[in-house]
Amino acid sequence: MPGPRWLTAAVLVALAPPVSAGVAVVANATDRDVPCEVRHANGEPRRFTLAPGESRAVRVGKEPTLVVGAETVRIDPYHAYAVAARGGTPAVRGVELAGKMPIPDDVPDAPPAVPKPVRFPVTLLADDAEPRARAVWEKALRARVSAAAEVIEQACGVRVEVVAVAEWNSDPAAKDFSALRKDFETAATPEKGTVAVGFTSRKAAAANGGTPTPNGTAGPLRSHVLLRENFPRTEAERVELLVHEFARLLGAVRSPDRFTVMRSRLDDQLATHAKHRLHFDPLNLLALNVVADELRTGKVARWDDLGSAAKDRLRVVYDTVAKAMPDDPLPAALAKTVAPEVAAKVPDPPAVNDVPRPKDPEKPKEPEKPKVDPKVEATRKVVKAVALRADDLRRLPEPAPGEADADGKRPRGDRLTAELVRAAADVAGTLDDNLKAPAFLLGLGIALDDSPLVRSNPAAKEFWEAVETETERKERVASLGVPTVRHRRDLCQHFFVSAALAVHLGPDAAESAGVAKELLDSVRPSGFSFVDLAADLGGIAFAERVRKDPGLVDRYARGFDVADHAPKVDGLVEGLSAAKFLRDYGSADDARFKKAMADVRSRVWAVPANK
Repeated sequence: MPGPRWLTAAVLVALAPPVSAGVAVVANATDRDVPCEVRHANGEPRRFTLAPGESRAVRVGKEPTLVVGAETVRIDPYHAYAVAARGGTPAVRGVELAGKMPIPDDVPDAPPAVPKPVRFPVTLLADDAEPRARAVWEKALRARVSAAAEVIEQACGVRVEVVAVAEWNSDPAAKDFSALRKDFETAATPEKGTVAVGFTSRKAAAANGGTPTPNGTAGPLRSHVLLRENFPRTEAERVELLVHEFARLLGAVRSPDRFTVMRSRLDDQLATHAKHRLHFDPLNLLALNVVADELRTGKVARWDDLGSAAKDRLRVVYDTVAKAMPDDPLPAALAKTVAPEVAAKVPDPPAVNDVPRPKDPEKPKEPEKPKVDPKVEATRKVVKAVALRADDLRRLPEPAPGEADADGKRPRGDRLTAELVRAAADVAGTLDDNLKAPAFLLGLGIALDDSPLVRSNPAAKEFWEAVETETERKERVASLGVPTVRHRRDLCQHFFVSAALAVHLGPDAAESAGVAKELLDSVRPSGFSFVDLAADLGGIAFAERVRKDPGLVDRYARGFDVADHAPKVDGLVEGLSAAKFLRDYGSADDARFKKAMADVRSRVWAVPANK
């Protein structure tokens, strides 16, 4: 299968000597540890212990024997064997293949030395929908790749190494994961000689046609692999998915084995079990080592470069998997790509980012991607950051009744609000200076509001809907919890929504909107509230302070205390009906109303942050 040149032969030759051994795979199908020993006519025996369910690739020469307990069995290179329980004792059985493996005339007589690892350089990329600060997401992705790399290296001696980190602008108009992957293959340029490993936070990535594990790469030895950053839910499952995709780059396929990392569905939460080990089924482990040995020669840069012996061996493996999984077209398709008579007659079309070719003059130009308002995208990042943080906190255990807030437990009330403000500030702090303050304030106003009131207002509707779809809003609200200001949920909404409106409409318009709402509430059960107006004015003052000094955003990322910013509301009148408001305060132009508002303003300016 033609593909882009993803590793330079020069790098491989420098790090890996020519192949000097064969490989056999031994799997433990029992429920206990099994000591094993591989012997050759010359050389020291190699001893190892297989854990339950573990498969291991063993370097072998010609005519090796496998000793398990009292049983000694002659094994062949490039075959797979399983140790099963028989009458209480372990017994070795060969894994039945769909065809005959070629005679291994390229395997030495003597036991080989353990080969050096093959270097597999990658460039990590996050897209522009990633809400976290670069330092945060880079640390998380490096740790994930490191965990996955350890599994791959133990399996086949291929060492994944991060050599560069970058960002790319993903297509906001992409409708599903497949479209995002194609966009990634076109738009993301990795460092020369590396594989681009991308992580997208676009919501469209969730639309994958109902497949829990969408294809992250177009095929083996390709230059790009894309994964959904928010799928699966847990980090253990994300590591397993990354191992799965790295293995697909190295020739592995999905397997009927329901415990292998190559199983068809990775949404079964198996990886979250404490005793679960990431392991490969015997056939995929054999395929990985065949491809790794080819890379070790320094002559392979893409799928077509594989040697004839390797192709023959892989064809037997893929035919065997295809026979066991007739509904999965990939193993059969790969078997054809390594069949000489088919590959010679029907070559696959070149992949994206292959060797440059002259452009077709008759090919119409692709439509330009829709332009995105920078303020909208920046605000989206803040809202997403708050939603992700709220979702993470939701998974923490709830404090017991009467228990004070404590580390390791889900924060409540004002403390929850402070955590979400920090999350917003953490992301906003990475934005351009002209976007830092407005995105922070607008994002908090949208993210901490669970009502549709502002969203349905003509003055804000267009911007609010551009930042967050209705589906995204419902998902956020479901995870938000109950953030408060001065221990009241409604004051949290008044405070932060008013701050957002002060940015969107201006401070005077935001204050007028707050007063108008309270006058409308006077004819509703809730009544007119000076408490609500105190929160409104507090939010507007907060917004003006942040807009004048955007450096406050960086400070809020380190810590935020609600009591330092929200005015005290004790003693303020609320719940006034229209008749009582008219009797006690007249109208918004009445001296009595202005005196009450002056009291509210004095409380706003008395908060520690305003002193």
